Formats: sequence, structure tokens, C-alpha cells
Amino acid sequence: MTKLFIARLLELKLVEPVDVEVEFDDGTMRRCVGLYTIDQEVLSRLPDEGVVELFRRGYLRLIDYMIASLKQVPVMARKKNSRLLKATEGLAGARASAMR
Repeated sequence: MTKLFIARLLELKLVEPVDVEVEFDDGTMRRCVGLYTIDQEVLSRLPDEGVVELFRRGYLRLIDYMIASLKQVPVMARKKNSRLLKATEGLAGARASAMR
């Protein structure tokens, strides 16, 4: 099923490569390459019959998930930054206790 889904997306030229780069509060950077997403501009220009076909096959839901997943990258980065901050606070507390 996945192969059919991807093949149809490729036929419709809906797939586009995307690189994701995130910088964290500790200065580290992460870059993810070789990822793909949906070209939303191409999607918006599909004729109505193409959109109906994607809907009937259940592909529109999957397309929406693919688009939405990229919006989670900043959410995950904030969570990691929060963990980094907590770890730093723990280290600062341990250092202060050791100095007493």
C-alpha cells in the first residue's frame, strides 16, 4: 500500500525534498537531510477530480499527516530545550551545594 501511495504522489509531482535544521539553546545544531514532504502549492493546483481521487483512496489524510509532521519539529525542539534547561539547573544546584 505504501508503494502505491508514494507512486501516486510521485505521478502527481506532490513530493518535494526538505532539509530540517534545528539549533538548540545549548548551541548544538541538528540537520536532517534526505527527508520529503508534500509540495502544498502543487497540491492546491490539483484539479478537483484529482483531489476527490486522493480523498477516496484515503491519501488526503496521509498527506495531511505528512504536512503536519513538519510542524512538530519546533515543538520537539522546545521540549529538548526544556530538558537542557532542567539539566543545567540541576548542575547549577549541585555546584552551589558543593561550594558550601
